[in-house]
Amino acid sequence: MESITAAYENLQPTLRKVIHSILYPAVMNAQQKNISRYISSYLRESDTHHLSLFLRFCTGSDLFLQKTISVSFTQLQGIQRRPVAHTCSCYLELPVNYNYPEFQHEINKGLESSVWVM
Repeated sequence: MESITAAYENLQPTLRKVIHSILYPAVMNAQQKNISRYISSYLRESDTHHLSLFLRFCTGSDLFLQKTISVSFTQLQGIQRRPVAHTCSCYLELPVNYNYPEFQHEINKGLESSVWVM
């Protein structure tokens, strides 16, 4: 029973595990670097529940399965602007035209909506 409990505890998301699992493009412009900082700031401010929601949004699982989350950037604007995740490939597309409060609000809205189209 102890080994099962230990295995389950190893699967629990932590800030360190999630941040280290995110892979950004090798070359980024200033806007893209800002968004990467926004992701890190958002995750640092998140509780365990929101870390699990973020993982589920990006990977399809609320447990940390040691998958890499690849990030790319889009130019979506207006009502099309939103984070888009592809859970099969653990791929996250983020618009670059955010400030931090807008980013935080939109990512929270998406994660907490419980209405994800699969």
